[in-house]
Amino acid sequence: AGGRVRPRGAESVVPGQAGAAAGRPAAMDGCVEVKVKAAEDVHEVVIRVPIRSTLSEVKLILSKAVERPEVMQEGIFLTEGGKVLQDVQKLGPKRTLLFTGAPLFPPPEEIPPATIEDFDPYDQEQLIESPRTLKACEAEGVDPEELFHTPPQAYIGRGLPKRIARLRYEFFEALREDTVEIVKRARNLIIGEEELPWSASVASHGGNWGGALAAQPYPRTHALFQDMSVMLAEGRVYERPKVALPNTSGNAFIASTSWPVDPDRPAHILSALTGRDADMSTGNVLDQSEDMLKQLAALERLPAGKGEQVRGLPLRTANACGLQLGENARVLRRAHRARRDVLKNQVAIAEAQCDLVDRHLEEVEFLKEHRDQKTKAAMPTWTSGVQKDNASAAAKREDYWQERRYAVHLSLVDDEASRREMMQTLTNRTLDRERQVANMRNFTKLHFARSWTERRTAWGKNHLAVMKGQASLSAAIIEKHAAGAKRVEEQQHRKQILIDYRREFKSLRKALTDLAAEREIKRHDYRRQAVADELFTLSQEAAHRVQATRGSRADIAQAPGSTCGRFPRFDWGRFGAEAVATAGPGPAGSARMRHAGGGGFARSVSDTMLSTTSVLR
Repeated sequence: AGGRVRPRGAESVVPGQAGAAAGRPAAMDGCVEVKVKAAEDVHEVVIRVPIRSTLSEVKLILSKAVERPEVMQEGIFLTEGGKVLQDVQKLGPKRTLLFTGAPLFPPPEEIPPATIEDFDPYDQEQLIESPRTLKACEAEGVDPEELFHTPPQAYIGRGLPKRIARLRYEFFEALREDTVEIVKRARNLIIGEEELPWSASVASHGGNWGGALAAQPYPRTHALFQDMSVMLAEGRVYERPKVALPNTSGNAFIASTSWPVDPDRPAHILSALTGRDADMSTGNVLDQSEDMLKQLAALERLPAGKGEQVRGLPLRTANACGLQLGENARVLRRAHRARRDVLKNQVAIAEAQCDLVDRHLEEVEFLKEHRDQKTKAAMPTWTSGVQKDNASAAAKREDYWQERRYAVHLSLVDDEASRREMMQTLTNRTLDRERQVANMRNFTKLHFARSWTERRTAWGKNHLAVMKGQASLSAAIIEKHAAGAKRVEEQQHRKQILIDYRREFKSLRKALTDLAAEREIKRHDYRRQAVADELFTLSQEAAHRVQATRGSRADIAQAPGSTCGRFPRFDWGRFGAEAVATAGPGPAGSARMRHAGGGGFARSVSDTMLSTTSVLR
């Protein structure tokens, strides 16, 4: 029985389709297809199970199909209503099952450990766990943490110049890149030794056989030192940027004294006040007053002179165009408000009088109707037709005169309303005329104040420009004299920076030399230990081979010349082979082998080789 995973809604492929095509039913082999759907998501699995299996057996087949053992312990079958099905129940006619408790898709593949080829040097949380990479790091004397990038902020310290911090960052970054290349080469050699067959020469893979002519192991770092050596030249201290001094010839320090004129200011005040397009609104007066105050504020910052009249004119102008103008506007608004209140009260009194007259007429009409009703009720029946005719004629005359009185009353009410409207219109026109006259008076004041302010401002700007030109000339002369002293001081400062730069350069060179020496010592120790381990392994194999052939002298004589199934990584001297050969048959050799049990001899040979390689180093 097996299964396959497909998303819900995909077309199901029946495994017994070939048998069904041959005329054999799908369940003839004793198995049926069961669709298992996930209750939480859209995944589903189609499996083939025996027709008489239990739900526990179905769960076992399902766990093998999705490659998840936790299906047996955590998985639960459900009905459409959500009821839990027990594992001991038979499958029966059910061909679709709901499942929960475990996912219905294979687990993701495990991510292989990071190697030197695919690691992210900028990830501070990543670890290099590849065995070959770690072995290459150990063989080259490199700590795996040295392969990761260190940000420039880590080199910044209190009191440390940014130039030195940047230099340290570039040095250690170049050293890191060279270290990564060294580890990559070592890893490729290890892979070559594992995958490629051994050749006749031990020097085919690994080993520094070039000696002094070998390639530089830190090319980027030495290229950085070559670039840095250019900055250590003494002549660069006296180099400085070319600064163009100001031109002191002619009138270079005399500024222009032509100032722009305000285009909005009218040339003639009468034409501006009586023109057809003249804006006499109060808002325009307030805007021009604010502009006038801003001009006066700018004038106060200019050298306006020392006379009393010159000092007092801006103050009096600001008072006339600011405080007095605003106070006059407030007084005018209060007077107009009082006039409108009086007019409003008069209109209210007139409306109240009209209301009283209306109520009086209503009372008179009501009393007349009441009197007529009582008269009709108390009047006897007419004895003749003449009386009846006279009475109806009198009633018509009375109605006519009542209508005329009402019409006269309405005419008077309308006349009173017209009179009120005319009174309001006349009052509003009067107030508008007074406001316009006040605005014209204010515009006249502002016009003359602006003219005086602009003339005084132009004089102040001219005077300020002349003073600035003279000050600039004096400052240029002083700056020219101070440039020499500053240049000498800057050269001394650059010399001090050069001294610090050289000191840091030497310390970095020494750090590279010490690090290379330390790594070389670790490389030699690693290789010496590898040679010792290899010799120890060879000695053990030779000892076991001698013990296996101890019964036959001919076999013993043939044993040293026999070939081994593997070759050593490093070449070792002839004395090693002779030392192994001395362990052949003989009383002394057999006694030593019997006394040491084979292992003591191997250890003695390895110790001898370890001391020999240390001497050769």
